[in-house]
Amino acid sequence: MRARSFGPLFLTAFCCWLAGCSSPATPADGNAVTPAAAPASDTGMPFPKLEKGMTAEIIRQKLGNPAEIQPVESSGGKGEVWVYKFEQNLGMTNVAAGTRDTSAMTVGVGGAGMTTVKEPVYTLAEKKSEITLSLLMFNGVLQSQKAKVEETLEHR
Repeated sequence: MRARSFGPLFLTAFCCWLAGCSSPATPADGNAVTPAAAPASDTGMPFPKLEKGMTAEIIRQKLGNPAEIQPVESSGGKGEVWVYKFEQNLGMTNVAAGTRDTSAMTVGVGGAGMTTVKEPVYTLAEKKSEITLSLLMFNGVLQSQKAKVEETLEHR
């Protein structure tokens, strides 16, 4: 019995394996997708840092007028919740949109062959965040704050 040379078979399998390890393709225009720049604020939010004890006047200078003011019942003074809404574009990202069948080479003890495997299919999506900032104001002074962040993907 003549011994078979596995060199060419191994080389072919190795090349197929390398091709399967490549990253998703760039868009058709050839431009790579890069993440959006980080917000300028040191809090990681698109608004200036606020501190407990700030007056309503200072907050209005920093953020403008709130989108909504909700009165809070209190026997000790005037309570309000000021609501601000901010939108931030976080850039484009690749999102797995499904799979497709593709051929792949298999190498085993019994030899080599072809099989079908599932491969992810990617699409571009615009990533956005909406931040709702709620400020508890009591007698015109900031008492506490809470930010709620919701991220969305808009498929292109």
